[in-house]
Amino acid sequence: PLNMSDRDLILYSYNFRSRGERVMWALNETGLAYQTVRLNPLKGENRTPEFLALNPGARIPVLVHGDFVLTESLAILDYVGDLVPELGLVPQAGQARHRYREIMCFMQSEIESYLWVFDQSTRLRKIYLWPEGTAQSAMARAESSLPRLFARTPANGYLLGDAFSNADIYAYHLLAWAEANGAKIPDHVREYMQGLGQRPGCPDSIKPQLD
Repeated sequence: PLNMSDRDLILYSYNFRSRGERVMWALNETGLAYQTVRLNPLKGENRTPEFLALNPGARIPVLVHGDFVLTESLAILDYVGDLVPELGLVPQAGQARHRYREIMCFMQSEIESYLWVFDQSTRLRKIYLWPEGTAQSAMARAESSLPRLFARTPANGYLLGDAFSNADIYAYHLLAWAEANGAKIPDHVREYMQGLGQRPGCPDSIKPQLD
């Protein structure tokens, strides 16, 4: 276990729905006290010298824990889980931990990567220059992998069995993101999401908002 839980935790996120909400949910589950700093990128608040000293990539989320600074949401999720290992947000045993890493890697490479390209080539197209047809291709690739996640998703329960974990937080975020981009979510997966959304730690800002 990491022996820093008595030191201040600060989460830097955007002032709108983003990957920061995943970390917020995990922190809420731990019960640890933390501070959230919301940045407005339209005002350049993620490009101040102070923030760039934390993350030269000018991206969120960033977690500051005492003098330790960590970027990349999935790495931060693992770190938060390891702060309170008895909760099982990150499985500690050998095979269970590797099964957790398996599904996290799958969701990142086969689903989130394409959802992110879809967003870049649609609502963020003024910033990212992608050729015509990129959005359709990216969404088609994401939708081709979603059934593999659907098949592992129970209507009642969690991705890794009886215990809630960060894999459920990540899956919920991606499923809500995919649905917002037009993907069809099966009824049993919707039930799974509804159950997760009722957890006290689930922030309202991560819940599906079709726009």
